[in-house]
Amino acid sequence: MSTFKKELKNEVITAVAGTIKGTSFISLPEYTSKGTGEVAAYTILAGFSYKNAVKKDLVALKNFDLNSLADKFPMVILNEAYKNVEHSLNVALATEKEKQLLRLQGDKTVMRSDAQIDAYTQITNGVKQCKADNLVHIFGLQIKKTVLVAVEKKVTKSRELTLAQNAIKYACDFRTLKYRTFIVEATQIKMQGVVIL
Repeated sequence: MSTFKKELKNEVITAVAGTIKGTSFISLPEYTSKGTGEVAAYTILAGFSYKNAVKKDLVALKNFDLNSLADKFPMVILNEAYKNVEHSLNVALATEKEKQLLRLQGDKTVMRSDAQIDAYTQITNGVKQCKADNLVHIFGLQIKKTVLVAVEKKVTKSRELTLAQNAIKYACDFRTLKYRTFIVEATQIKMQGVVIL
């Protein structure tokens, strides 16, 4: 796709996205993952409250029994993983005053969050544009995924602590695990009843 077509498509997406009020279903009928090359059809819900999802995840975490994973990880690792997951959720729910205090303490979670905020221009709830390359990023709750072209999944070599953190999130069925970001470049997209090629 030529640079002109990309810029024009981004402008159309930005204009249509600007009409979204509240939540909206967005269809990506042939989205190719940049990371894996997998092609899939997605339906996502943009504009949902991420903060509410985090609150529900925190409740699920508080009600979770770490002993249910004791056969997979040492309790020392599970306790540290639990603290890390809880900290991450609490930071996501922190007030701006609390975040400022965490910034002064050099909290890495807040610093990463700040870097993400600074890198994008918010178009509407669920749609943002990267300042560096002007690509449109659509983010929301994945409602449906149909794989059109499957790829072999790569085995990731994560630390035991990371594996334990992920196991806790999946065991708690975190809603935020269903949160996805899509970089819209050479794909067709349908939002607000408009098909954008």
